[in-house]
Parts: sequence; C-alpha cells; structure tokens
Amino acid sequence: MFNDLFNSLTPETKLKNYQEFNDPTNIFNKDVDISSFSNFGTDDIEEEIDTKYQNEEQNKLDAAKLKNEELLKNLQNQMQPANAYAPIVTDNNPFPYLRKPMIDLSKYDSDETAQSVLKEIDKSEYDASDKKYLKLLGARESDFRLTAGKGQYRGIYQFNKDSLAHVGIKMEDYLASPHVQFDAALRYRDSNVKALGDYQKYIGTMKDGVLVTKNGLGAMAHLLGASTVKDYFDGTKKTKLAQNGFKDGNGTYIGEYLKMFA
Repeated sequence: MFNDLFNSLTPETKLKNYQEFNDPTNIFNKDVDISSFSNFGTDDIEEEIDTKYQNEEQNKLDAAKLKNEELLKNLQNQMQPANAYAPIVTDNNPFPYLRKPMIDLSKYDSDETAQSVLKEIDKSEYDASDKKYLKLLGARESDFRLTAGKGQYRGIYQFNKDSLAHVGIKMEDYLASPHVQFDAALRYRDSNVKALGDYQKYIGTMKDGVLVTKNGLGAMAHLLGASTVKDYFDGTKKTKLAQNGFKDGNGTYIGEYLKMFA
C-alpha cells in the first residue's frame, strides 16, 4: 500500500516529501533533482535508509568499543608493576593522575656541564646505589648545575645553609667542589633515613603502587623532610608540608621522589 501511495504522487510532491524528510534527518546526505527523484523507487529509498542506519549503528558500536578499550587501558595502567609509574588514587595522593616521566639521563649526552658532573660521579668510589642516587637526584634538582639557584637553595642538590650545617658542611665549601656536594647529598640522605627509624620497615613494601627503597625514603626526606615522610606513611598531616598536599613550594609531589628510586 505504501508503494502504491508513493508511486501515485507527482514528482514535485515526491521531492517535497523527500526534502521535508531529509532536511531534519539528513538521511540521504545528498542533493537530488526532480527528474532523478521521480525515478527513485521505494525499494531503493528503503535500502538507502537501512544502509544509513546500519552505518550509524556501526559507528555507535565502534565508539563504544573505543571507550571500553580506553577504560581497560586506564585500569591496566593502575595495575602496572612498580617500575611503571601509574599513581593509584589514595587519600594521601592529591594528584592521582600526575604522570611525571622517569628521568632519562641520555638527554644530557650533549650537555657538557652535566656530562662533567656525571663523569665525576662515575669516577668516584661510591657504590652503584649511591651513584644512582646522586645522578637521578642531581638531574631532578638542578640538571647538574654546580652553582644553581640564587636564593637560599643552591648547588646540584639545592641545599640551604641549615641543611648543610646538619651534615657539617659550609655553603662556601659546598659550592666550591662537586665532590663536596656529592658527600653532602649522601650524608643528608643517610641522616634522614636514620631519623626515620622504624619507618625503614617500609623498605621493600609498596606505597601508592610504588616500591619503597632506601634511596626513595632519602629522596622524599630531601624534598620535604623526615617528619613529612612520617606523615605520608601514617596518613596524617601534622606538618605544614603535609597539610599543603605533600608538595613543596614548587608544587612537586612527594610521590615523585619516591618513584625516582623504585
């Protein structure tokens, strides 16, 4: 009956109906003239409509599949091993989606200043763990600049006078020699790890999806101090830096420093 009714219409009426139908729906997505439309049978129209709808449904399925793949990828990222940085949402982590890339020392291959410092570290008698600490922390703190900083925080490892005094080193001596700076960084690390006392029990465990190491504890304390590290593991906020979201004045989150040495 539909065919009979449709075929009984004049070409002008067919075109008018086509335009009224197509304008809001854009089913055919093309222009036609009266002569071509008058020869366009109902079977052809229905087939084109079916094809259009099938394409739309396939597009919806493809979009849903892509969304599911993205959700699965995000879930897999959160379940990655400790050596892949994918922070997990916790009460202590105010930046769960912060993704700092791991430090790639190869980017300093053409940096003469950095290479000079790296060679001095390699030539030293420190063990492999100490050398790794000095390299990664130096890259993160100052890009290996011996006299970096114009304020109270200076040198490769950004010490102030009070922190240096804590390990028995004067600022002028610190700035005069890369080896003194290396010693300062390692002494400060060891002093902070010792101050953490019972918190050393976390070494070898996971925290916020990251493996805790001695160097990781030392690096966190280098950034925010041993007391704030204790807050981080206790889930408390007794220190001002803990209350500030476990980040320093530059917005660097404590978890970044833990991750450097996982």
